[in-house]
Amino acid sequence: HLGLLLLVSLILGGAYLMIRKVLKPVARLKEGVRQVGEGNLNHTVSVKGRDELRDLAEAFNEMTGRIKTMLDSKERLLLDVSHELRSPLTRVGVALEFMPDGQAKESIRADLEEMTHMISTILDTARSHHAHSDVRLSSGDLIPLLRASVADVDDQPPGVSVAGLPSELI
Repeated sequence: HLGLLLLVSLILGGAYLMIRKVLKPVARLKEGVRQVGEGNLNHTVSVKGRDELRDLAEAFNEMTGRIKTMLDSKERLLLDVSHELRSPLTRVGVALEFMPDGQAKESIRADLEEMTHMISTILDTARSHHAHSDVRLSSGDLIPLLRASVADVDDQPPGVSVAGLPSELI
């Protein structure tokens, strides 16, 4: 009876070790799902072996990468659109200052302040999501923006003058 008990114990111990080895990739995948569920889209599941679980881990990593790319693109678009809206709103604000006082001016001013606040909120939210991303600097020509801004208010009271730039730039 002792030999039979020892044989059953060895079989059960071996089966336990085999089951743990087989289920280890499932545990890694479960951890990956938990990490991504908590918002960690940089987490990848280690890919080992040559079976269906390896294929599943690779598909999981590819899916996580695509989701991260889509979310980054969406936030980049929000940042770009919000930033591009600021220039026309600034020009409207400047033009508004030259309007005669009245109810229409106050209504437009309130709408302008509301739009400016919404855009600032969008920009702040998008920036907070990209707090750890790299800053990408680019050069640009400010002369067209300056020309457009000055053209809108040129020869209107109280008067705007630009100093320090050659006249051919304005």
